[in-house]
Amino acid sequence: CRSILVSIRAKLDMFLEKTFGEKTAHPPPAMALSESMWVFVGTSISLTLVAFLSHALTVWRVDTEDFAFPVGPLGALATLQYGLTSAPASQPKNAIYGTLVCGVTSLCFTYIGLPTWLCMSLATSTAIALMAKLGVTHPPGGALAVLYASGIYHWGTLCYNMVAVVIAVAVSVVVNNLNEKRQYPQYW
Repeated sequence: CRSILVSIRAKLDMFLEKTFGEKTAHPPPAMALSESMWVFVGTSISLTLVAFLSHALTVWRVDTEDFAFPVGPLGALATLQYGLTSAPASQPKNAIYGTLVCGVTSLCFTYIGLPTWLCMSLATSTAIALMAKLGVTHPPGGALAVLYASGIYHWGTLCYNMVAVVIAVAVSVVVNNLNEKRQYPQYW
């Protein structure tokens, strides 16, 4: 019995130590103003193109505005592509395949007939686990999974979304590589 208590105490101590973070790790430094302006220019170009594309295709309506696909996850993609250019989650492979895995998984879950709240949870959890297993983890894909599992989107929406991701990747490759201090992508 004593050895069990010692083991539990050791695990609890380890858990508590880990919750305070890595002692040698530090947050990244703030970007220089010139770099943050580059982030602004890149995200503005990318998001203007994909938002216009979504608006021009007019598949669904929000208040008085029409859209073809949700643009929110593309804002998260732009954050990665211009703010964290070397992060694995921002690379084209992760952006394209992560979006595809999450969209397909979530749309498939909508056919099961679960309550929406449960579908959103299970589809997103499954999509994130699949991305991790396949090595294409992409946080905007997780956001997309929640949206698509709501049941208001369809396969055509996913096709439009995939085109938008490819456009965002192409723009990011061009804009980031025009800056001598940046390189995107790190790998394909």
